[in-house]
This record gives sequence, C-alpha cells and structure tokens, in this order.
Amino acid sequence: SAVTLGTALISAYMICAKLPVLRRWLRARIPPEKLEKWLRIWKKLCCAGKLWLQSQLKLMSITFCLLLCGFWLLGVSNAPLIALITCLVDALPVLGTGTVLLPWAFLAFLGGGKGRALGLLVLYACVVLVRSVLEPKLVGSHLGLDPLVTLIAMYCGFRLWGLAGMLLLPLLAATAFQVLPEAE
Repeated sequence: SAVTLGTALISAYMICAKLPVLRRWLRARIPPEKLEKWLRIWKKLCCAGKLWLQSQLKLMSITFCLLLCGFWLLGVSNAPLIALITCLVDALPVLGTGTVLLPWAFLAFLGGGKGRALGLLVLYACVVLVRSVLEPKLVGSHLGLDPLVTLIAMYCGFRLWGLAGMLLLPLLAATAFQVLPEAE
C-alpha cells in the first residue's frame, strides 16, 4: 500500500542520512574479526541477490520474446508494447502472464474472436510451459544450486507463501548455502 511504500522510502532516507554515524557506532562495538566475517556474509548475500536478479531478467527476456512472437502471429497491433507490459506484469509477485492473457482470451471469446481467444490460450500455455522448464535451470545455474534443489525450493516456497515464496525461497536457499559454511 501507499503507507508501506512511504514508510519504506522515509526509513531508507533516514538510514542513508545516518549511515556514517551508524558505521562508526558499529565499528566501535563489534570486534574487527566478527565485523570482517559479517561483511563477507553481506557481500555473499548481495552477490546471491544480483545473480537471482540476472536470472529473472533472462526469464523476462525469454518471456518477452515468446509473447512478442505470439502477438505478431495473432496480428495484435502494438505487439512490442503489449508484450512488454505483459512481461512486466509477469515479473510482479503473485501476478503472471495469465493476469493479462486469460481475461483477454475470455473477452475475445465473448466478442466472437474465437480464433484469437484460442491463440491467446495457446500462447499462455507456451509461456507457462517454457518458464516452468527454464526457471529451475536458469535460477539454479545463476545461484549455484542444483536444478532439483531449485525446483524443490520453488515448490516449497509456493506452498508456503504463494508465488512470492516461489521466487524468494530459491534465493534464500542459495543464500543459506553461501552463508552456512561462512558462519562456522
């Protein structure tokens, strides 16, 4: 909601403004060897986040290409723009390509465009199939996880927290594999 976003932005600003003071305070209270250990863990967390983001951007690119080709085949005007918007909706947690394609197919069917409705449903099925096959492999290879571990993490994340968990649990698993050897 807007209140959450506003609070987050104000908090981020205040933390950034006080960052030098916070750093001095932490350095004065944390022994150097522990601080060094936590900094290494922080760097690994940032690296895992960056790698996860790269894998998501690759998946978005593949989804965009699939949507663009499908829209061109269906004769959709402004295909690149609609493919981009659909791809951005797909990137948001909880939403997906079905948020755009399924209602569009339903409306096309009601409007008498049975061919377009069928084409949109086939396009949706193709995108879901390709993402289902590629996501564990891409996310796993970028995060350094076995694809089976990634798939299990995605499934467990989905069961626990829905689509947001499906995105976050593989990232948490990769982070845990990175951090646990460091924490010993």
